[in-house]
Amino acid sequence: MHISYEQKTMLKPKKHSLPNKTTTRCSKNFHNPLAQHSKEDCWKLLPEKHPKNDKPIKALMARNASISNSNLVLDSGATTSMVNTLSYFQSIEMKKKEIELADGSIIEALGHGNI
Repeated sequence: MHISYEQKTMLKPKKHSLPNKTTTRCSKNFHNPLAQHSKEDCWKLLPEKHPKNDKPIKALMARNASISNSNLVLDSGATTSMVNTLSYFQSIEMKKKEIELADGSIIEALGHGNI
């Protein structure tokens, strides 16, 4: 039986490393005693202790690309989708609205509806 390099790497057991002596970080389900907080306040050990963040969600990265006007681009990670052709819409309500993109720039939508 011949096993390829890719298959060999898939067969290796995953190693879970514990923090070394110089790190103070905790990891999932493990509190590092060298951390600056107590075990009772460890967010990695007790995720419910993590303070809630009520800020609106924004993308952390953006990429500029040149896209032909005839293409439809689907971003499955986006909150909503945008198209640049009115004929794609089954129904549309024409109403201008500013939209902030991940890179901080603002564009204007002419309406919203169902595609």
